[in-house]
Amino acid sequence: MLAARERVYDHLLAVCHAMPPVVPLSSNAASFIEQTTKPRISSPLAWPMALGTSSVQVVAANPARTALLLTNTSTIDNVYICPAIDGNGNPLAAGGAGSLLLTPGQWIFLGSDSRSSAAWNAAAASGSNVPFAAWEFLG
Repeated sequence: MLAARERVYDHLLAVCHAMPPVVPLSSNAASFIEQTTKPRISSPLAWPMALGTSSVQVVAANPARTALLLTNTSTIDNVYICPAIDGNGNPLAAGGAGSLLLTPGQWIFLGSDSRSSAAWNAAAASGSNVPFAAWEFLG
């Protein structure tokens, strides 16, 4: 029994000696530890939906968003998209002034700039239950 304890003790000593030396933490260590241990959000986030002819918000404004993919997943119907507001802060409706037309299967990718973090609207050009998807890429 004593020999077994001595072997365990010798093993623990060997492990401890193999460990790197302990160094004092710098003043920003707490910030680093907090940032590296925060849970990460899985990205991209996909938001599938069905559109009608009325303009609806498909993604809300999100300053944490680094990119946005808007895609018309329909095989038949066209979809209009637009930012939720114009340069003066006035609301916009998809299908009206400032809208872009996405034909079936077409998509638009908005990279890391202010357009990708804005709120966006969409509406089907015709029909109901027109499939559409938005993918949010978060930083």
